[in-house]
Amino acid sequence: MSNREIPNFFTVEDLKKVRSDAQYIFLLSNRNCGKSYATKSLCLQEAYANIRNGHCYRQLAYMRRFDVDIKDSTCEPYFADMPVQEITNNEFTFVSVYHKDIYFATRDEKTGRTLRHIKIGHCFPLSGAEHFKSLMYPDIYSIILEEVVSQNNDYLFNEPEQFQQAVSSILRDKPDCHAYLIGNTLSRMCPYYNDFGLKDSDNIKIGQTMVYHIDEAKIVVHRCEPVDYNSKMYFGRARRNIVEADYITHVCPHLPKKLKEYNINYKCVLEYDSFRYFLRLLTDPASGNVFWYCEPLTTPLKEKTRIISNQWHDNIYHSYNFRGLTSEETAAFSLMIRDNKVVFSDNLTGTEFNNIITKFK
Repeated sequence: MSNREIPNFFTVEDLKKVRSDAQYIFLLSNRNCGKSYATKSLCLQEAYANIRNGHCYRQLAYMRRFDVDIKDSTCEPYFADMPVQEITNNEFTFVSVYHKDIYFATRDEKTGRTLRHIKIGHCFPLSGAEHFKSLMYPDIYSIILEEVVSQNNDYLFNEPEQFQQAVSSILRDKPDCHAYLIGNTLSRMCPYYNDFGLKDSDNIKIGQTMVYHIDEAKIVVHRCEPVDYNSKMYFGRARRNIVEADYITHVCPHLPKKLKEYNINYKCVLEYDSFRYFLRLLTDPASGNVFWYCEPLTTPLKEKTRIISNQWHDNIYHSYNFRGLTSEETAAFSLMIRDNKVVFSDNLTGTEFNNIITKFK
């Protein structure tokens, strides 16, 4: 069975419906559901349809976060699953990448040598956007950014704005251009969601598309249907992410007893972008042990709430980091930051909190 015959596999026709007239297209899902396959296929189809007199007038840009990810030896395999003969009516047989340029190619039957015929695109590192911002790419109309969601929260500084600057350099003011941002549902903590104004995008249900209009840009976010390959290779928490598209979480400590069995000494809120967590300093009356309990904040902030945030505010109850306003608060924060005395309502909360807290240390 080919990929395109697998139930729920995301196809080029699905992508066209999702894309419509949007400029930015976010495709999210578990692995191997077809989002990259469909995007590559559509870009290659558009490239082939716009070849005239040996030149392609609708090329693509393949982009990754770091320079190490766009070597020829890593980029060419990215296109290895493409049905190039079908797309090009048997004119070409595969995609070749040479010196970061992308070509429709064939292979010499006698020598086995690669014959690169038509240039159809170029590979770019987002980290090197500063080096190509003054260059001209008049024939590139599509950008594919892979791995937009980082499993280890390993993003470039101010990455969403850097990406828009790269889009400006490559696409400029050409009409009918598209930027495809493709990612696995590894984490809800992707800076693009907040910086692009994609409110509630982390709550999109499987199979649902949300449309956003930010200034003059139209952005669509689509969460693709998961595809079950019936593999027996995956199990436990890894299976829930790979097969069922759940977010990646780590095992975190939880409350040993019910919350009502502890004394609450202190309360505050941690705010990071659109994430808010309610923190309570607890004492176990039986043992005298003191630790923090963290859970998502689901209610509106109350007046005079003590807030620790990555956003500046002139409120006296608000601080930009875990700098204690009193000696008691300093000691309590040290218990959290230095000694890691924190338990969580669930593993997702604990995983996200531990990623966030490193930003404040």
